[in-house]
Amino acid sequence: MEKLVYSHSIEGYLRAVRPVLDSALTKELQALGVDPTKPLLPAYPVDVLRNALVVGARRLSPGKSDAEALVALGHRYVDGYGETMVGRALKTAIRLIGPRRTLERLAKQFRTANNYSETKVTHHAPGRSELWCNDVTHPNWYIGLVAGTLVVAGGKDVKVSVRSHDAAGAVFDVEWRD
Repeated sequence: MEKLVYSHSIEGYLRAVRPVLDSALTKELQALGVDPTKPLLPAYPVDVLRNALVVGARRLSPGKSDAEALVALGHRYVDGYGETMVGRALKTAIRLIGPRRTLERLAKQFRTANNYSETKVTHHAPGRSELWCNDVTHPNWYIGLVAGTLVVAGGKDVKVSVRSHDAAGAVFDVEWRD
């Protein structure tokens, strides 16, 4: 099975990088396989988004390390995705169910964005969980993505860190206060 990300994932990304989406970035993205000047395709190979994440993160945060820039882009992506039709519906739902249940439903939420995501959550204490995600290329982007999502869900003082990362995926420690 080819791993794909759906058009609204790319749309969320383009909304996240909108402040720096000039002709130079447009050309870089076109070379990677996404053309912001044309209607989006229904789906893209996952590497198109993975490569675009690095390019966009560097453009949005030129003075930061790649790790810091990817975290920042993950946060911005939550906002950008939240502006899409699918994202608006998800945003409404996660506000209603809160951080804990949002974590429990991440696999379903991620699957609205692509055809390959799997997650597993283990709760250790109120406001303290472990999250495993498969096929993680940029764990720092996931840090920003998960933290931003939990903030939308009502979490306060959200902290996400990478416990481990390998070819199978990544394990994140997630903390928040309701």
